[in-house]
Amino acid sequence: FSDALNLDGGILIKEGTATSIKMNDTSGTPAALSLVGSSATTGNTVGGDVLITAGDSAGSGVAGKVTISAGGHGGSGTGGDIVFNCDSSAGASQRMLTIDASTENIIVEQGHLTFTQTDKGIVFGNSAEIDNDSSGIITLTAATKTVLSSDLEVQGGDITMTNGSTISSTSAGTLLLTEDVVKSSAALQ
Repeated sequence: FSDALNLDGGILIKEGTATSIKMNDTSGTPAALSLVGSSATTGNTVGGDVLITAGDSAGSGVAGKVTISAGGHGGSGTGGDIVFNCDSSAGASQRMLTIDASTENIIVEQGHLTFTQTDKGIVFGNSAEIDNDSSGIITLTAATKTVLSSDLEVQGGDITMTNGSTISSTSAGTLLLTEDVVKSSAALQ
């Protein structure tokens, strides 16, 4: 061992007291606090995991929650973002997901947002919107259930339906198809 404090075993903190592990405050540039799993140094061995686990409950109690909070700000400053990074297939660290404090947006930086289980999806509350930029595409695939209970407005971009999906409107709404409309073997309602 070569650090200032070296342990062979765990650290147990007494319950019932407000405790924290933190860096000291400073008037200069603050230092980062890192919690790092062990890295492999030889052979074809795996890296060490980092596990954050809240406490279990007993009986009818509620189990502990995990809260991840970015730093707050004072005056005209900006709150900190929450960023998730992973290595790419080429071994380069890249930003995967960002929760942006200044815009209050959740941004998928790489890849897609994918739901792998049946009846799982994104639920929008009252007054929620689906937005896309001028080059974006909203794709609905294999829609077997009700997609929307109100309006879907696309300003620029395309709506692509595959695997026999249908699009319809009731007497309370209108469906407007412009430019080229091609009917394939799938039903267009």
